[in-house]
Amino acid sequence: MERIRFILPQVKTFPDERPDACEYCGSPILTKHGTADKTVKDLHVEKVTTVRYRCSDCGRTFRHYPPGIDRSGQTQRMRGWAALAWALGLSLRSASHLLAAFGVSISRMSARRDVQEAGRNARKKQAGRTRGHMTVVGADETVVRVKGEKAVVGVVTDAATGEVLGRAGQARFGRLHGLASGFRERLRSRGDGRGRPEYVQARRPSSGSGSSDLLGSR
Repeated sequence: MERIRFILPQVKTFPDERPDACEYCGSPILTKHGTADKTVKDLHVEKVTTVRYRCSDCGRTFRHYPPGIDRSGQTQRMRGWAALAWALGLSLRSASHLLAAFGVSISRMSARRDVQEAGRNARKKQAGRTRGHMTVVGADETVVRVKGEKAVVGVVTDAATGEVLGRAGQARFGRLHGLASGFRERLRSRGDGRGRPEYVQARRPSSGSGSSDLLGSR
């Protein structure tokens, strides 16, 4: 049986260490300027301590948060739980009801913001991660619901690892071909240093289960 492993952010109640520099001017000369309690929404933690620092150069003050805590009223772990519930198939309303059953109440709109934040973070993490040693790029389409309506979305992946490299909304085979071919050109220009062939493959949309077509190789 295949297992899926999820790693959620750790949450602590007090900062582990001092900040390296002022978040406004970058100066490393900081003076502790008091502490303050912060109430948060989390499955295990209700209150954390933040430390305020004053910069000796610019004179401004800022809060330094414990791991897993930021300006949001929810911990990063809690926002991860909301996004995970949605990714596993629950609606936004059902995700908020599930978390409420565990003792933490968030609104449907809060769950929506959590999901959108997770998507933005995932896109940032994937940006620029195309590796020169990839030998196979795969393209395929899937159906998702957008505002209650079905939409076809195309994806380009590293066929060896399954890592998503790019997406095309309302995908058509021609658009997938162009998207995948773009990654082929990037790989061709970088190469793997061993003279190995690089391929681009895609699955053409059809009314049946679909069949794979080789788009190009060298």
